[in-house]
Amino acid sequence: TNLHDFQQTLNHVTDNSGIRSWDRSRPFSDVVREWRNLTALKRGGQGHDPDGVDATQEGALAVECPACPQPDQNLPDDWQSAAEVWLYTLFLMVDANFRLRLKDRGFNDTHLSSGWAYYVNEEKFQTHLTTHHATFGDHNENSTCSAEHKAIINANLKKDGYIASGVAAILCARHMLVRPRGVGDLQKGERYVNIDYLILSTLVNVILLLLCISYDIACQYSKNFNKRISDFPPHMQIDFDQIVLRWGIPKKHIAVHGPNHSKFSFNYLPNVGRTYGEGIESSWSHMNPVAMSTREMGSGARHETLDDHWGAWNWSKIVNFGPHFARSLKRAHDMSIKHQAIFEEYTATFKPEMIAQWTKLMDEWKQHPGIQPDPFEAPELNVTMQEIRSKLAQEESSHTTMSESLHHEVSPSTFLSMGLELEEQQAILIARSKGRKTATELATLHEKHTLHSRRIELWRKIQEVYMPIVGSLLAQVNQDEALIIDSTTKLERIQLWLPSSLPPHLHNELILSLLNKERQLRIAQAEDALADIRRLRRMITNISQFKRLNISGSGQKANTRIRSLYDKFKHKIDLAANRYRRARNSLLKIDPDGNWQGRLKELLSKDIRGPGHVDDEDDDGGGEGSYEISWIWLVSGSEGDNSQTEYLESMRVEWAKTKARVERWKEEKQLLLEEMRRSLAFFEWKAKWWREQGRRRQGKVSVALQSGLTAYAEKQAAIWETLALQCATSWMTVLKQCSLSASWVTKYQEILRSSSMQKIILKKATKEVRQQFQETILLEDEDQEEEEEEEEEEEEDEDEEEDEEEEEEEEEEGENQRTDIDAMEVDI
Repeated sequence: TNLHDFQQTLNHVTDNSGIRSWDRSRPFSDVVREWRNLTALKRGGQGHDPDGVDATQEGALAVECPACPQPDQNLPDDWQSAAEVWLYTLFLMVDANFRLRLKDRGFNDTHLSSGWAYYVNEEKFQTHLTTHHATFGDHNENSTCSAEHKAIINANLKKDGYIASGVAAILCARHMLVRPRGVGDLQKGERYVNIDYLILSTLVNVILLLLCISYDIACQYSKNFNKRISDFPPHMQIDFDQIVLRWGIPKKHIAVHGPNHSKFSFNYLPNVGRTYGEGIESSWSHMNPVAMSTREMGSGARHETLDDHWGAWNWSKIVNFGPHFARSLKRAHDMSIKHQAIFEEYTATFKPEMIAQWTKLMDEWKQHPGIQPDPFEAPELNVTMQEIRSKLAQEESSHTTMSESLHHEVSPSTFLSMGLELEEQQAILIARSKGRKTATELATLHEKHTLHSRRIELWRKIQEVYMPIVGSLLAQVNQDEALIIDSTTKLERIQLWLPSSLPPHLHNELILSLLNKERQLRIAQAEDALADIRRLRRMITNISQFKRLNISGSGQKANTRIRSLYDKFKHKIDLAANRYRRARNSLLKIDPDGNWQGRLKELLSKDIRGPGHVDDEDDDGGGEGSYEISWIWLVSGSEGDNSQTEYLESMRVEWAKTKARVERWKEEKQLLLEEMRRSLAFFEWKAKWWREQGRRRQGKVSVALQSGLTAYAEKQAAIWETLALQCATSWMTVLKQCSLSASWVTKYQEILRSSSMQKIILKKATKEVRQQFQETILLEDEDQEEEEEEEEEEEEDEDEEEDEEEEEEEEEEGENQRTDIDAMEVDI
């Protein structure tokens, strides 16, 4: 319930007559704030600190991420010199939320815990911003990236009547926990100085060697990062010369940044696993419901409320580590095997020397991302319809010079080009004629039909010269449908009779090389159509991203507009797809066995997708890691001297992407195993830390108070130990399924096998954990007991067999002795 309803209930309980009423909203608010503050201090262990609340350090009340690398807590002693040191990379992600605004209501609010949890210290933060603006001025943030991103647009916007236009936050990119001292208000959009301060604040006193930061505009933001942070106070300075710093763009944002951004893609960067980078977006959905309430508060109350919600968010993520890591590891294991097989099968189709060349190029790019050629950038189409027309015109010019006279002042290639244009216009008119139309639209269509009919009549005269056989074909068709071409004739019934549409037995009646010229034009037409489809798909991607980032949730009018724009491009794609299919069908008639079929494949509706995965109706819900690229992005280009080169270039790109998928899934499996180990190590460290807190005030307080401090510390330690056991139980099940090993398994198996621990888990754990515990530990014990019983039975059987053999041997010896005695008696 809310505070207002609670207070009204108390009023009615006290005096239900309605004559008297009490307004206690302000005292209630103060009590809630004090209770929240004291609870956070208690959970942060400050009640056990001999120096009291005043000794609370910045960020000490935050719930830290157990799976992130934390020296002296969950890392081995020799982690800095480890062979796989990349496993200890700290992954962060940055984003801003402009719904969490704060109105300027003139409150002079008190901060009870400024800087103690997730929000930075407000006084220090504002002091730095004031000093920065006084020194460097209030300049606008500019972008040189091809993508006009919302972060750049909002960086220069300020909403009147608001103290804060939004909130910026730093989260761990792998597990989506809010970082200590990683949140701050935005005064005028998403300014670099605000983001710089938050990144440095959350990294102060953190020991690390490798850092990877995900940001929507990392390509622009990272350019002068080292130069900007040199102007910060000495206590915030970080020696980035000793740190390997890399930048990435979240996977849903990378598509709109255009070409030459592979070095920022988490799909291609080495040693990042399947890091998503977009998890911070889902954290905003948790915070947005409180935005309407917090924007009316004072600054201090708002910070404490949001800190409290982020604490709950972080804790819920930690509690879910068990099933989350189990599912992730199972999927990473399965996908790494699947894509390894796909990669090996694909690699086997190329010569070893070609693979060696591509591998070298990819290794060089890993060492120096951004160099050209980019192994992940698809080559552009070099041959266009216009170039093919120019080539044919040059051929006809040379033929004329060689005394080959033309049959008409319009050349054969021009005649065929005009026919293809008429065919395309006819298809467009047919598409526009469908559906219900207004009187104005019908009149416009009638005019266009008339104009198109006149163009066909003029073209027919040229056709009579180059294709005289068509005259006899037209004579066989009903006059009303073919010869009398007017605006009332249905366009679908008008047959243009291009060379490819003639019956095969009439091809010999055509002028020499006319079919070959149409074949070349059709190939160019098909490739131009594919180029249009790819271009329009890229535009669709931009529209979808723009809608998600700028339009969604802003009202029906804006969504209707963007939807209308989207439908227009979808219609254009459909026209281009139909043009491609017409060209391909014609090629099948002209040259059914041509080598063009290797690249101009049958175009199905499901093939019209990409680039990558976008948020529209064509998205299948997968990601780059499980994505299989459509063949339309692998077409080598038109026939010619460079055909093979262009084909190999496109294949190189797909090979590089396939190899990257394999590498990312293998890295993901390694990262997950390491994060599991780190989480358990952190849980153990935290339990030990709490028990140490319980003894910090021993001898300085009364026995009763010390008893309470010890009991609370033991309670907290038990919580962390229980988390460790539940996670270990969930993870051991998956490790067994995937035939994987981990250093911590034996230790936890012994702990879980103890009778007292079994009773606790079977009594207090969730149903899923109990089931996993029974499958992992109890069944193993039963299997072991069965094996021991079987071994004992086998030993008993062996003993019985030995006894029987001995008895048989004794009987044989006795029989032999009796035989000997009988023989002796006979002799005597």
